[in-house]
Amino acid sequence: MEKSWNINTIITGKNYSDYLKENGWVFCGSGCCRDVYIKGNSVIKVPYNIKGLQSNKSEHKLYHESLGKHKRYAPCRLLKNNCLLMRAISDLFYYNEDTDDVEESDSLIPSWAYDLYDGPQVGIDNKGSVYAYDYAEEDPEIQYGGNCYPSQDAVRIEL
Repeated sequence: MEKSWNINTIITGKNYSDYLKENGWVFCGSGCCRDVYIKGNSVIKVPYNIKGLQSNKSEHKLYHESLGKHKRYAPCRLLKNNCLLMRAISDLFYYNEDTDDVEESDSLIPSWAYDLYDGPQVGIDNKGSVYAYDYAEEDPEIQYGGNCYPSQDAVRIEL
């Protein structure tokens, strides 16, 4: 039986996640409002609540408004189903088991990254360029205030 699936169709986050996995995308993390899948040099951020939808739209808007300016947001494009396709970025932070803390990798983080609202969530792409990869809260209309952590009982919505 042939599977019918169309990215232009409104679908649930779960169905889209299944589609991604079936097509070689690998789940790589979750925040308070989005699941992230990676394949090659790209990630897809799949929103599962209203904050996720807002975050995807905000990052898309900010990236396109920032072209040619000093802050470097990871290139992205908003898909018709409100998922965000973004260039894959390798973190410039690492987990230190001795201190049970996340630490910066040397002095690779550019000074502008410390001005980001949600902290220097930056990384390096496969071409050696440094980009912010989680920058929705740079939009004053979306600043959630405080850290946003995944919840076991997060309410997932249909996209």
